[in-house]
Amino acid sequence: MQFKVPQKIDIEDKIVGPLTMVQFVYAVIGGGAAYICLTTFPAGLNYICAVLIAMFTFFIVFVKINGRPFGYFLKNLLVYIFNPKTRIWNKGQSDVR
Repeated sequence: MQFKVPQKIDIEDKIVGPLTMVQFVYAVIGGGAAYICLTTFPAGLNYICAVLIAMFTFFIVFVKINGRPFGYFLKNLLVYIFNPKTRIWNKGQSDVR
């Protein structure tokens, strides 16, 4: 008896056009935030805020760095910035036995 083995199970399904469900949700949230900035802030500030939010949303949804989504890059960048970079080695006895 032969069974069909599922192939390509690590690829996300495309929901709307070329977007996966996660990308679509990010795009809707970013578009909504940009629209709220356009409608609530004063005349000069609203375009600056909306463009910055739209650019950030574009990067999160579409840009990949080394084949990985931009969100992973951003997370790793923040971890690198806020974690200490100096390692201190104390020569001597260890508490672990």
